[in-house]
Amino acid sequence: MKLEDKIKLAEFILENCKKNGATEASATIYNGVESEYEQREYKLDKLSQAKTKGAKIEIYCGKKYAAASTNDLREKTLLSFVKDTINVAKYLEEDEFRGLPDPKYYPKDTNVDLLIYDDNFSKIPSEKKIKLVEELENLANKNDERIISVNSTYSDNEYEEYRATTNGFSASRKSSFYSISVEVACKDFKGGKPSGYSYASSRKFNELPDLRILAEQAYKKAVGKIGQEKINSGKYLTVVENRVGARLLNMIISPLFASNVQQKRSIFADKLNQKILSDKLTIYDDPHIPAGIGSRLYDSYGIESKKMVLFEKGVLKNFYVDVYYGRKLGMEPNSASPSNIVLEYGEKNLNEIIKSIDRGIFVDNFIGGNFNTLTGDFSFGISGYLIENGELTKPINEMNITGNVIELFKNIVEVGADPYLYSSYRIPTIVYNDVDFSGL
Repeated sequence: MKLEDKIKLAEFILENCKKNGATEASATIYNGVESEYEQREYKLDKLSQAKTKGAKIEIYCGKKYAAASTNDLREKTLLSFVKDTINVAKYLEEDEFRGLPDPKYYPKDTNVDLLIYDDNFSKIPSEKKIKLVEELENLANKNDERIISVNSTYSDNEYEEYRATTNGFSASRKSSFYSISVEVACKDFKGGKPSGYSYASSRKFNELPDLRILAEQAYKKAVGKIGQEKINSGKYLTVVENRVGARLLNMIISPLFASNVQQKRSIFADKLNQKILSDKLTIYDDPHIPAGIGSRLYDSYGIESKKMVLFEKGVLKNFYVDVYYGRKLGMEPNSASPSNIVLEYGEKNLNEIIKSIDRGIFVDNFIGGNFNTLTGDFSFGISGYLIENGELTKPINEMNITGNVIELFKNIVEVGADPYLYSSYRIPTIVYNDVDFSGL
């Protein structure tokens, strides 16, 4: 669908929203295409392709609010769609905090190129994608008799939208996304089935990592786990791999949402501008990283995206404040959700960090678990390796880490210099002291 067609439909919707009694409205016209391929046991196990298009509207009748979506973009149907949504809104209770953003929060320039679209997206044939997952499986298998199975996957999507409001916002954006992963499972003389995986995502097809690197990572992790077992319970110095670090970091991101703060579900609710975490930890939300997975010029409300410090040397500086909950809290809106999470990085990579440790645990995978945003208590299953005299020695699994998120992040002793760049959470290796492990 061409941009001019989206603009025409959005204008038609907004015009009829006003004609039929809405005081304010927003309209988003979108289209997209996605595909997924999965290879298992040398056979193409899954192939799916889909195209989507539709319209999403938000209607405000005074302080009454309703939202709806449709895939039928014929003008006659859209007119009925608008009228039906307005009629629904009129039956709802008033909410004094509902309404479009103040136009002062909209971006002044929406034509900045963040390099989040690959012009070659439509030129990549299905045959090339199929060959990719086949090659990835072959590279990871290595004809090793210990390997039970290899599962390789590839997916991509292209998304285009035009969004407009009755109070002056209008912008379009176009993005592409590619993801690839491989998982290897192997035999264990102890009866288990240890596995290893590797994954990456990118805005540009040609910026995905070399398949040989991904295959080698997954293979080494799988066979390296043969013979894994529990070790003694206790408190250990813990090194968390950059690829999986987002699992822990998300525990200090999710309590920052204004919805959790307003609804008394955030452990950080009363801690703004207080030092609560390690002074080794400075975290930013940066929406303008070129080709970043989370890069954007505006959020889901149309609020202009800006780089924002979340924690500065352990001091909480900002919450994620959307329009609705910002009004409830009396706070200025800044962003409805995370974009790209980046840290102030240290000086050592993973290998250098491990070499500096006499005894500890290296965690390279989290298994299940839970986290309470109000109390900060958490529990996760892990797998990884024992670190002894600067080397990875015994593979370990079926152990749990437990504790409180504030105490965990107070005990950060080192932040690495090796962020994982194939994710919107650009997390490096992080070292935590005195992590409580339950094992033998």
